[in-house]
Amino acid sequence: MRTQARTALCLLSVLLLLSPISLAQPDSRAASASVTIKNMALYFHYTPNPPSVGGTVSNYVANTTDFFQSTKNSDYKAIGQPKISLDFYVYPNFAGAVQISGLWRAIVFANSSALHPAGWTLEFWEKGADGSVAWDSGAIAPNVSGGPSGNPGYVDSLVYGYVLTTGEMSHTFSAGNTLEVEITVNTGSTVDLRVWYDSPFYPSRLVLPITGYAAVSGVSTLDVNGTARTVFYPFWGPDQRKVVMRALVTDPFGGYDIFAVRVQVTDPAGRVVVSNSTMQKKVGSSFTFENLYEYVLPYSSDALKGNYSVLVSVVDNNGEVQFKTFGYYDPFVEYGSAQFTIGTQFTVVVKLTSFSSQPLGGALVALYASGLPVASGTAGPDGTLNVTLFTGEYVAKVWWQGVLVSERNLTLTNSTELSIFAEVFDPTFVFESDLGDPVQGVMALVTFPNGSTGNLPYFSDVDGAINLLQQPEGSFSILAFYEGVQVANVTVLANLSPPPPNASFPLPGPFFVSTRIFRLVVDVTDSSGSPLPNVAVIVRASGLGGGRVLDAGISGPDGVVKFSLPVGDYQLQVEYNGVYWLSYVSNVTTVPVNLDSNRSVGISLADVPPPIWATIGFWLIVISVLLLVTPLVLILVRRRRAPTRRAWSPNGGTAIGTARTFPGASSRRFS
Repeated sequence: MRTQARTALCLLSVLLLLSPISLAQPDSRAASASVTIKNMALYFHYTPNPPSVGGTVSNYVANTTDFFQSTKNSDYKAIGQPKISLDFYVYPNFAGAVQISGLWRAIVFANSSALHPAGWTLEFWEKGADGSVAWDSGAIAPNVSGGPSGNPGYVDSLVYGYVLTTGEMSHTFSAGNTLEVEITVNTGSTVDLRVWYDSPFYPSRLVLPITGYAAVSGVSTLDVNGTARTVFYPFWGPDQRKVVMRALVTDPFGGYDIFAVRVQVTDPAGRVVVSNSTMQKKVGSSFTFENLYEYVLPYSSDALKGNYSVLVSVVDNNGEVQFKTFGYYDPFVEYGSAQFTIGTQFTVVVKLTSFSSQPLGGALVALYASGLPVASGTAGPDGTLNVTLFTGEYVAKVWWQGVLVSERNLTLTNSTELSIFAEVFDPTFVFESDLGDPVQGVMALVTFPNGSTGNLPYFSDVDGAINLLQQPEGSFSILAFYEGVQVANVTVLANLSPPPPNASFPLPGPFFVSTRIFRLVVDVTDSSGSPLPNVAVIVRASGLGGGRVLDAGISGPDGVVKFSLPVGDYQLQVEYNGVYWLSYVSNVTTVPVNLDSNRSVGISLADVPPPIWATIGFWLIVISVLLLVTPLVLILVRRRRAPTRRAWSPNGGTAIGTARTFPGASSRRFS
């Protein structure tokens, strides 16, 4: 059981150390662009053909390739020998300057015949081709992790991986020099020791924080004659219609470290016409800092005109290992870009105008070739947009407030001003009652053809109209209210048809909206059926709004009052106040009305006018007459009641008369 557990721990250690220690970033270009230090792996190899490096000839080299051999994969120390020291040289030599700054690591696989402590030492040199020492780190006792459980840094019979980490170090290596690393493992002479390398199972290696790596230093385009150019013409012959793309790739480790250089080309419509195709090396070797790669793109005479984008990517050997392990290249991929055009370019000024001759500032314009977008933009406040196009056939489309308001075929041969009258105008909507009369004060909520709604409602003017500015043609949904009652919910199709030849085209409209607003005629009469003028008629709402006054009017000479009211139930309150025969007469009559069509309502006011005998004037006349007649009646009555006397008459006769008595005179009788 103990052996099985130790074997499992050993295998786990090996698997963990097989994974590259890297600046593992998500597979995104943005992440790659922000990386300045990369943890580069240099694997330890044994080569049967030893190169001359660092002033010596050595079979032990280190480089970025993970090509392993099976001839020799380890070094052995027998019992009686105290230690093993292995020196590995970076080969090929550095092709460019390399700065290493941070924590330097060596990953080493080793085992012994028994559990035993071990001492670990690292030392680094920069050496020239002749062996001269440009820099020496001195012997370093690294921090050691890995080994048997509970005994880090110990060796045992199973193969374990060990990570040897220095403190912070920084050094820049010059081009043409090499890095030599010496790894010493001291277990004493009582146990044997084997150190493994150059194996896919035990890939011992350096992992160094490096700021110099493969990069795309430049991308250029040329014609088949080798002349640098960015404009290519469709009228050239078949042998000339080729775009030669070249990428200068630099790598301070040398050309051998460049795993792949690929190119992607996107046409003016955004389509990928070359998808990560491999570029061919034209200049450079395993030892060179600069390496030139090339890809040739032929094109046809009817190729899409416009700007093409070129994106070149370079992946180094560490990126290839990263991809095999994790499925992505970052951070070991770098990019470079360029552009070229096919066709003759010129500037086109697009001028956008509504049918009401107003500039369409803010309109979106897009031009298509072969059904694909090649140019687009937003018109400025003056309704103009400058675009760069090529000779050819296009379709121009204009959107206003999210609605397509113009689509037009174009043939462009040179610079021009392109005037487009978009199907945008100032529609007027008129609200009418059921009788066709304009209604003032209608509150309208409008949903525009693009589906949006206005922030505030519109209110109809004295002509019953609302005026909308700069609207695309299409369907307008209108929800109308009058006196708080919904009177219309309609969709009005406001189209500009036929298309105008110019801005002087008579615009359509107004567009009429019929509402459920009806005419109510109130005919007020007195108790005899005669028209009653100057009577107040008040319209009150019924239901939830009961008591709220909606309208009021005074009857005319014919006793008639007219109202325009929305559909609904109402209370008509008729108020008469007047003087009849000096008597104040008041009458309030309330009549319920259901209004769902145009109608007339007759209202007769009872006791208007009141009976004449019930008036003050009548009784005043009666009293006046009585005051005049009564004295006369009394005189007549008196005369009828006075006695009759006989008096002497000069003619000897007897006179009959009434005696008169004068004050102060004595009563005398003549006979």
